Amino acid sequence: MNKHLLNILLVIVTIVLVWGISYLGAHDQVTEVIEISSLNLKKGRTVNLIGVASQSAEKANEEYINSAKNQIEGNKITLEFTNSFEPDTASVDIAAYIRLNDGTDYNAWLITNGFAAVNDEHQHPRKAEYLVLQEKANSNGLGIWKIVEPVTPDSVDVTMGIES
Repeated sequence: MNKHLLNILLVIVTIVLVWGISYLGAHDQVTEVIEISSLNLKKGRTVNLIGVASQSAEKANEEYINSAKNQIEGNKITLEFTNSFEPDTASVDIAAYIRLNDGTDYNAWLITNGFAAVNDEHQHPRKAEYLVLQEKANSNGLGIWKIVEPVTPDSVDVTMGIES
């Protein structure tokens, strides 16, 4: 085999390997929803969702977590990275946007349905979009933005069935 042909083959193999590693690194499957903003993946990594705030214990509603689990657990996903949140190959913890197979931006879906709030701590390309989605969820009283009517003495039957 001549040297020129060998060099061409080496370049092709290198391109295929680089593409394969990149493709495989960005595609995974969700095995567990740890909390609204953190997921375990089949390849042993944990992904923290860019732009999604962790819920405090009092706001973490089991119904919201179950909805998130039903939407994503067991599904194949694509991880989308930004320049400010590049994956660290030495760490199992990564930060990414999640794209579902049907094209849904999972991070946005959580915020749209009021299952999560926007993380204001970091700048990222979708922050303005996510803040608009959060405001709509808040205005519509969805999820964590639901207005719970306080219990007042007037709203409780204090007689408890006792006849006078």
